[in-house]
Amino acid sequence: MSTPTGPPEDPRIPHQNGAVPQVEQQPTQAAQPTQQAQPGYGYPPTQRPQSVQQGYPYEIRPGVPQFPQPQPYVPNPNEPDWSALADQHVAEQRARKKRMLIIGVAAVLVVAVAGAAALFLMGGSKKDDDTVAKDGKDKQTTAPAVQPSDSASTSPSTEPSGSPSGTSTPTMQGKDLFSDTSTRVNGQTFTRKTTSHEAPCWKATRSGLGPTLGPNKCAQVVLATYTAAKSSVTVGVMVFPSAKEANAVNSAFKGELIPLTNKSGIPNFCEKVACAVTHAVHDRYLYTTIAGPNNGTAGVKDDDAIAAGHGIAGYTLTRLTELD
Repeated sequence: MSTPTGPPEDPRIPHQNGAVPQVEQQPTQAAQPTQQAQPGYGYPPTQRPQSVQQGYPYEIRPGVPQFPQPQPYVPNPNEPDWSALADQHVAEQRARKKRMLIIGVAAVLVVAVAGAAALFLMGGSKKDDDTVAKDGKDKQTTAPAVQPSDSASTSPSTEPSGSPSGTSTPTMQGKDLFSDTSTRVNGQTFTRKTTSHEAPCWKATRSGLGPTLGPNKCAQVVLATYTAAKSSVTVGVMVFPSAKEANAVNSAFKGELIPLTNKSGIPNFCEKVACAVTHAVHDRYLYTTIAGPNNGTAGVKDDDAIAAGHGIAGYTLTRLTELD
């Protein structure tokens, strides 16, 4: 055994004295499986996925947070049945709409009926309000005696009234103004055959009388036809706001009434022939007549027709004075 020379070697310093350490060759061995590190300081345990537990409806991994699964809706017995309430609300809305529709239709019908009634009462066109005289039950009057005249446009011997009057023009019915079913004129009995009223006034006139009525605010014409053995007469009363308008029309009077022959038993008199005409004013009323023979001939120079026109005009004046 040799004795080492030199200073002793420091085991902490490699390769002293030029010596190269020899690396020992280790036999090659097969790779060993990695050993799991043991728990300890600085080595946290490695988590491995664990197998799914059996018997659950969903995969549940222990240690992994789980979210609540959806559940079927179960109505709360303490809350109202909202579906039933919604159905009830829809049904009520439909019923309400149906009621409103019925009310609307009923209102339209009421308005239509009221309008028709108003037209009927106001006399928007010629209205027949006839009361035919019956034998043995007639209410008779005697018209003032009037002398016949050769003029075809003469008036009864009365002066127009200049007294003031109101401007209201209530609708008058022919049977109310000409209330007597018959009257006596020059020994003859004239029977009322029909009555009517007309608005606007021009519809009851012809031969140029109509254009003067509108500007003077004629409200209506009340009409009646009286017949006797030889002659027939249609009389009309025109209603104005005041005597001023009535006198204005009377001063410029021209033309005549259209004979009222809308009932059976009334002769077709004064058709396309000249007839006897009278016109006069009482207060705000202008009253006029047209008279002719029952055989349809001209009445302008027929004494009986002229007398009949004056007689019915006198009777009309009597009725108008009774209205004052």
